[in-house]
Amino acid sequence: MVKKTVTVGCVVSPALLVQSACMYDCNTTIKMGEKSINAKSLLGMMSLTIVQGDVVEVITDGREETEASHQMIRSLTDSKKVG
Repeated sequence: MVKKTVTVGCVVSPALLVQSACMYDCNTTIKMGEKSINAKSLLGMMSLTIVQGDVVEVITDGREETEASHQMIRSLTDSKKVG
């Protein structure tokens, strides 16, 4: 299991986060405050409303957890990427 706390550094599209999470063979969860969401669920990710400056925890667990963690962090912090 990999857990990383990240400050969101860009505008984040829920659909792109879900797409990133679905690329890897592992469970991926985004936790913000008391809310934990399966990052592979579009409906769940849309309910999270992540904006630039938010602090979230990325939790990955499974065969490709390290790669998934790196990809999710890139998706949440890449300031060149917009929606």
